[in-house]
Amino acid sequence: MKRVFGIACCIYFLTISAFIIRIFAESLVLIYFPDIHIEFVILVFIAITAITNLFGFKSISRVTLITLPIILISMVIIFISSASNFVPQRALPLLGYGAYDTFVSGLGNIFAFSSMIIAPFLMPFIGTGKNLRKAGGLSIVVYFVYLLLGIVSLLFLIPSITNINNTLSIYILSRRANFGTFIQRIDAVFILIWIMSIFNYLAITMHFSLVTFKKITNIKHESGMIFCFAGILYIISLIPQSISDVNFFDGTIYKYSSIMFVFFVTVFILLWAYIKKRKSLRKGGV
Repeated sequence: MKRVFGIACCIYFLTISAFIIRIFAESLVLIYFPDIHIEFVILVFIAITAITNLFGFKSISRVTLITLPIILISMVIIFISSASNFVPQRALPLLGYGAYDTFVSGLGNIFAFSSMIIAPFLMPFIGTGKNLRKAGGLSIVVYFVYLLLGIVSLLFLIPSITNINNTLSIYILSRRANFGTFIQRIDAVFILIWIMSIFNYLAITMHFSLVTFKKITNIKHESGMIFCFAGILYIISLIPQSISDVNFFDGTIYKYSSIMFVFFVTVFILLWAYIKKRKSLRKGGV
């Protein structure tokens, strides 16, 4: 199962990363660069991601350590600047269309936590015990704060939220941020911050894809495969013919494949590995 699951992880990381690039690039072209071809924007993202991986995981983690507080602070600023226009009554009714739709039909929305698949890949770098609990707890707190601020701001500020992607929804919030007449187009600053966050995510997922491929093929250095993976990433990101294809993948294929792979297949593999380890320890004890 080592090679089968490893290949599945590589395909999952590359596919998700490619469509995230495509969604974000489509948003940038739509908002700021209508005269630039989408292929060029995607190429810039992937080229920088590949170059970043040449410097290794330590460089990626250090850059992430710098940008993560900036990203969180930007969300706090959006929340505070928009708070004067909040209408709390828009959160009613609390259970939306009812308890069944919220807690049963809404279970499919658990795919929003599919990024948790990165946690097992981080263990060799973080370690176990106290370091793992500390890093895991801090990650959950940061993600919870970011998600809570975003949801509350959207819910209280916008009367009707349609099916828009995450980038455009946060962009709408940044456009509504009010800092007086002396500061204008603050949304451009926030777009720059989110570009940094996209680079961090792409660099991390590409690194884990390379490390996984290295382990299942027993190659000595994964750096020689960086630009090969970058080329695959570029090809996959160009497969959708239009934004409707991207939205279909984001709302259907990505949603259900993430649920199956992250919350069923991955958990099954981890349980299987745990059982095998327990059996080997018992045999060793005998």
